[in-house]
Amino acid sequence: MQILENRSLFMENMISYRTNLPKEDIPKLADHICRNVSALGVEPTKKICFTYPTDENKDIEILVPVIGDITDHSEYGHKELFRLINAVTIRHEGSLADIDTTEKKLEDYIRKKSYEMITRPYYNIVRLAENPSDCIVDIYIGTNYNKL
Repeated sequence: MQILENRSLFMENMISYRTNLPKEDIPKLADHICRNVSALGVEPTKKICFTYPTDENKDIEILVPVIGDITDHSEYGHKELFRLINAVTIRHEGSLADIDTTEKKLEDYIRKKSYEMITRPYYNIVRLAENPSDCIVDIYIGTNYNKL
């Protein structure tokens, strides 16, 4: 698995949705959101990102960039901008149930290089597949670019 440094992830005009969900069920939810977000009068860009906000809270936050104006909705939040710079990334291919192994490899690499992790992992969905073992997800962890 190739690990890349100094990567960036940018998204604008996003719907934010929080729920309690195991990682392996994310492809179904992401597909559902993309098929139904037009009910809010917007179109998804198909670039979906998700994260677990804190270690104590196992709720997941899904960020879906959209084209169009987002009006307030009780079930969804809105975020104008997401910008992650100086991240280290690795690509996970396969079931999201096994993504923790890939994430651990990335964290081990960051520690080995003596980088300081300053964000939690962000998972950028590259490909959703009907067969869960065919998913592709890039994992990003922001690192401090300052060395003191």
